[in-house]
Amino acid sequence: MNSIKIGLISVGQHCQNNIIPSLNDMPNVEIVGFNTRNVDLALTIAKKYNINYYKNLDKMLALSAIDFVYISSPNAIHYEFILKALAN
Repeated sequence: MNSIKIGLISVGQHCQNNIIPSLNDMPNVEIVGFNTRNVDLALTIAKKYNINYYKNLDKMLALSAIDFVYISSPNAIHYEFILKALAN
């Protein structure tokens, strides 16, 4: 079975403490990249979990390797990210 490839948008505490570890425990799931505004946090997460950090969200979303995105931002801004993901 092929792996499901995921891109993460926003990696706050919930994503760091629950989502990333859960996804990493799934045998057929691969996190191919993530985007967040906080560069210091991004570098820490990229190193800790060996995940590619994309400073530019559009570049990450343009990856043909991504099967779907997980949006872990506050609900009020999901719509903006949904539209960007659907456009790619």
